[in-house]
This record gives sequence, C-alpha cells and structure tokens, in this order.
Amino acid sequence: MLRIVLDSNILVSAFITPHGEASEVYRQVASHSLFLSPFILSEVLNTLHASRLRKKYDYSDAEIEQYAQELISAADMADPASLPIVCSDPKDNAVLGCASEAQADYLVTRNTKHFPHAFGGVTVITPQEFLSLLRS
Repeated sequence: MLRIVLDSNILVSAFITPHGEASEVYRQVASHSLFLSPFILSEVLNTLHASRLRKKYDYSDAEIEQYAQELISAADMADPASLPIVCSDPKDNAVLGCASEAQADYLVTRNTKHFPHAFGGVTVITPQEFLSLLRS
C-alpha cells in the first residue's frame, strides 16, 4: 500500500472536474493511504471559496463542506513540527513537509517544477506519472 500526499491543486481539480484526471488520481488513492495536513486542507478550502472559481463552476458552501468532511474521513493527518526549506515558495515547503512527515512514497502535484524530484524518500510526480505508475 502506497502512502500518498496530493497537493491542493490536485484536490481542488478533483472537486471542480469530477470526470478529470485529478479526480481519477483521487479515486485511485482510495485503495492506498492518503495523507493531508491542516495546511493543505486550508488551502483547498480557501481556493474553493474563492469567487473566481465560484463564478466559473456552480457549487455551494454545502458541497464544499461535504468535500472537506470526505477528505478528513479519507485521509490521515500529518502535521509537521518543522518545515523543510528547499522550495522557493513557503507554501510548497509546507506541502513537502506534510509528505515528509507522512513518510509518503509520492507527492502528486501539477507543480513539479516547484519541488525537488525527490526529498527524504518522497518522490514528487505529476498526476499523469502517478496514473501510469499505478497501471504498470
């Protein structure tokens, strides 16, 4: 069983495009171990509450709350006491810190260029790479 952290960009995309690639990643992680941090969950919720997304996609506060509860139920929490300082963006360090704390095998993100390819046993991969890995 793999230990996986999904970046907030994957979790937001899974919510707003239920038949897209990110949703497939989220569904596939269900047979493995998903880890979240309070930071990642907060980023997801803040993004989903943003008016620009709400104007483009039609969803309610209740749907956001239901998704938040689903994520909390599906994931184990990993809240690192300290964060690595390897990414230029502190938010990316927080995501990488979650993956490191969770001893994740993979961090799945669309922003691989913002992360090292590997960090402390965590491999950073794209959604496409993750789905290919699972198929092989």
